[in-house]
Amino acid sequence: MAYTVRFQEEGRGPVTVRSFPTLKGVQAYVRERWQGVEYMDGRDTFHTDYCLYWLQGVTLYELGSHAGDYGTGAYWDWTWKEV
Repeated sequence: MAYTVRFQEEGRGPVTVRSFPTLKGVQAYVRERWQGVEYMDGRDTFHTDYCLYWLQGVTLYELGSHAGDYGTGAYWDWTWKEV
């Protein structure tokens, strides 16, 4: 199964697609761009200050998880899974 990440710079540039043959590959790509839970927009979307990202074939929760429940300080701590 291939995993893809679609991204669009500043929300208005052209959409670019990157494909990854493994979960490990897509996780490495996301980790390089990850700026924290506060930049997470949904189960399969996140952004940086300059780019929007959409995951296909995988969710962020398959790559990592919150350290604690919503409403706690630990919620903002993201832990990457071993994939």
